[in-house]
Amino acid sequence: MTTPKLFPIQEHPYRSIYPGRSKEGHPLIGFTRYDYIVIARFATNGELQGAEVVDWTRPKVQREDESPDAFIKAREQEFELTRAHLRTLGFASLETVSVQKFWLPGTDFIGITQYPVHLAPFLEPHESEYEDIDPISLDDFERDELREQLREWRERGDFVLYYGNDYWCDPDGEINSS
Repeated sequence: MTTPKLFPIQEHPYRSIYPGRSKEGHPLIGFTRYDYIVIARFATNGELQGAEVVDWTRPKVQREDESPDAFIKAREQEFELTRAHLRTLGFASLETVSVQKFWLPGTDFIGITQYPVHLAPFLEPHESEYEDIDPISLDDFERDELREQLREWRERGDFVLYYGNDYWCDPDGEINSS
């Protein structure tokens, strides 16, 4: 049996993504919105165990003035308040965690896939993560371009983190495109 691939998720507060661990050491990922937080819970092997939605109000810190520095300072304070709130919800630590591919149905488009959807027509059947992808009409040049993108994607080991957008991540979990 093949060991499932793990994908590292780093903290990205400007994108409202907060990974961490429970006091038992299980990976958690908090996805914050203005009025709720989705907390995805994983087993120690990174397999999704479930998720919950928690009501909350996103902190809003008053800026000292309208300068870019004041904006950044206020946002950093908001991030710290968010981290403190996540600790009250079971996050013993906030840190990069590694999890298996997952999809949270009924949420704000939250999950991880190995490949972006535009490369799906070129995946081998055992790699396909998508159902009901309509065939796309491409000329030979476009097909060659997408095959090359897939080759490079595999070579780099990138993956996609979905949270209301598709964030292309490098093998370390750093978002490099959206």
